[in-house]
Order: sequence, then structure tokens, then C-alpha cells
Amino acid sequence: MVPVLAMLLTLFVFVEANDRLGLTPYVIDAVSPFMTAQLLPVVVFITVSLLSFTTGSNWGVIAITMPIAFPLAQAFEVSIPLVMGALFSASGFGSHACFYSDSTVLSAQGAGCRTHEHAITQLPYALLGAAIAAILFVVMA
Repeated sequence: MVPVLAMLLTLFVFVEANDRLGLTPYVIDAVSPFMTAQLLPVVVFITVSLLSFTTGSNWGVIAITMPIAFPLAQAFEVSIPLVMGALFSASGFGSHACFYSDSTVLSAQGAGCRTHEHAITQLPYALLGAAIAAILFVVMA
């Protein structure tokens, strides 16, 4: 329970820091000329997928990107549940596709194989799921 409370406290601190720095309005102003409402969910999905894949973290990436993604969705009048789905599915993809994430390491240990072998065998399935999800985020927006 303590790790969850620590994560929530960190999230609130991060949101307050973003507000004081003006990060959210800056990001909205910076991407507005290049972004459309239909592209926002897939851009969020791809960006969070890359962040989650490179860091191996799923919940940490969500905590960092949520305070930026939701105001962007409101600014472009995009469905919040759709953007939330993009965040969570991208986080799941990045965590499972990453070669050194906790889910990959634990799955490899449970299967009795090396982490690298497990990551290579699950990568095509993860990429297929990510491609289908990206297409559906464009269609649903």
C-alpha cells in the first residue's frame, strides 16, 4: 500500500510542478499547429509506447504523461476515455516489448528461458497488437 501512496503523492507533486512551470500550456501551444483531433490518440499511443519501451516502466510513464495528455485531449476536444485507453495500452505494449522490463524478466523466469529469448519471441505479437491498436486509435478518433 505504501508504494501506491508514494506514487500518488509523486503524481500530485508532478502535476503541481507542471502547473507552476506552465508546461501543459506550453506543450499545447507547441503542438497545436501540427496536431489534429484525429491524430492525437495515435500520437499519444506512439509517444507513450516509445517512452515505456525505452524506460521499461509502465506506471511511471503513465504518471508522467497523464497530466500532459489529458489537457491536450481537452484542448482538441478528444474523448478522454480514448486518450486514457491510448495511455494504458501504450504503457502495456512498451512494458511487454521491452527487453529488460519487470514483466519480461518475470515471464522469462516463469517459462524457464533466458530473458533475451523470451523478449524476441514475444516481440512480433506485441508489434502486431500495437499496429492494430494504432490503426484503431485513428479510426476511433
